[in-house]
Amino acid sequence: MKYVQVGLGQRWGGLRRILDQYPGFERQATVLLNGRMARDGIYTDLAACLADQRADVVISFASPLATPGLAKTALDCGVPIMVTAPPAATTAGLDELGEFADTNQVQVYQPYVRLPGHLARLAALKIGHLGAVSEVQIGLDDPAHAIALMRAYLWAASDAAEGRRAVVSGHYFPNEDLDGTDGGPQSLIAIDFGEGKRGIYLGEGTKSHPGRLLIKAS
Repeated sequence: MKYVQVGLGQRWGGLRRILDQYPGFERQATVLLNGRMARDGIYTDLAACLADQRADVVISFASPLATPGLAKTALDCGVPIMVTAPPAATTAGLDELGEFADTNQVQVYQPYVRLPGHLARLAALKIGHLGAVSEVQIGLDDPAHAIALMRAYLWAASDAAEGRRAVVSGHYFPNEDLDGTDGGPQSLIAIDFGEGKRGIYLGEGTKSHPGRLLIKAS
């Protein structure tokens, strides 16, 4: 599979190590949007790159501000694209990406649901050990990854599409309101996903070791 890389984001190193383990992946060119000039194998414009290169996919590590436009460019050129999270910086950008949802040609690279601990819990939910999940409380240092994990857990036992609009509101909960946890009050974010499902985001912990992970199910 031949691919074009856009940007040099911090996640590129990890993905490159994965790709290097599999034969058949070949990088055709790199696009640096803030590059001063094009040179061999380096472009400053994605459309120009795809006009020159026969790529099977675009892998983008560009900023959320640039991602919606890059997705449109890639799809206009007939090439699917994988982008990193968060895929947009504004609601307008998300709405722009939403126009491509039915094409199945835009993939958001979100690897954390594939970590062994999360996979094991999701497998248990998938076969119905806990019933339908109504709430997920999670502590992570990155809200985009936290919301991705919330979606995965909330719909783990369902075949429903996970891509849906969520209503986000800031709330101030004393810790004792969260199942009797001791400690001082803290500011949390409540995310209403509809269908009676919600998430509670706490800005703590790491991607592989959440500071708090509580799953409420029937």
